[in-house]
Amino acid sequence: MRKKILIKVSNGLGNQLFIYWFGILVQEKMKSQAEVLFDYSDQPLKQGERTYYSINDLFVGNYKTARNKDVRRICGRFLYINRIQQGNEKNVIVRLIRKLNSIMIKPSNLIIVKEDNQLESTDKYLKLLDAIKDDDNNYLFDGYWEDIRYLPKDVDIVRNAFTFKPIKLDGELNRIISQKNIVSIHIRRTDYVKESESTIVPRYFYNICDDNYYDTAIEIMRSKIENPLFIVFSDDITYAREKFGEKKEFYFISGYKDYEELYIMTLCQNSIIANSTFSFWGAYLRRKQGIVVAPKTHYIWITEKGNERKPFFSIEGWEYI
Repeated sequence: MRKKILIKVSNGLGNQLFIYWFGILVQEKMKSQAEVLFDYSDQPLKQGERTYYSINDLFVGNYKTARNKDVRRICGRFLYINRIQQGNEKNVIVRLIRKLNSIMIKPSNLIIVKEDNQLESTDKYLKLLDAIKDDDNNYLFDGYWEDIRYLPKDVDIVRNAFTFKPIKLDGELNRIISQKNIVSIHIRRTDYVKESESTIVPRYFYNICDDNYYDTAIEIMRSKIENPLFIVFSDDITYAREKFGEKKEFYFISGYKDYEELYIMTLCQNSIIANSTFSFWGAYLRRKQGIVVAPKTHYIWITEKGNERKPFFSIEGWEYI
């Protein structure tokens, strides 16, 4: 039986896109020697206000996902039931299902590859992919794989892999984003602010893109684009409206799902992005080539031994501040 390689999918859409691409890369390297399956077994259907979709829900293509019986057999999770909706932790049935789904007796022919640290080099994982082609083991890759060295030099290869299924937009928005002077602005706040204000160590500090960052980025765009129109995206649109007011050169996006907002970002010719993987993909997948302003820092890892700064993804031609 052909070997199976499971790619564990977790977290939000920006993180998932790196995971999806890693799975596509693995399949390309394995050719016909292994079947690659996206594993959603630890990803809830919905958590709070966030709905978690699968790759085939969003993009054109036919990517294989792990079925319940795959999770049971390959991963040794013999009592695995199905993905559930989290949020009501007092519900006895929900708690029981989560407990059953977590039970794992690792099969002898399964090798789990867990990404050690996002700040480490990815060279060893690239070498590993070349080394596992000819063995008889199944593999489970568990990580975020957020490194542009996994991406090909030809960005169109990635854009074609992540071609959105048809999304219907408001008529006025369609008219606006067809213009050449459009600049998307993404502001990430809610979870970033909460995490950055935490006093627990170790912790991440994400609140990098402050008012000064956006003010500077907007002035850069104004110096290079005649009469720019700024399309604002945010998980805290109330804050965004307060910051920019009711100025006619700002248009605020609301009422769309997260993947729809990502799609709209890719239609804008120019981008001001946050220190966010969601933001990164909104600019990286654009078909129209314009100006991108990005932060130099992705996040700061704060420990008792000191602070470590993770640079943001470095793309040739982007302007970093």
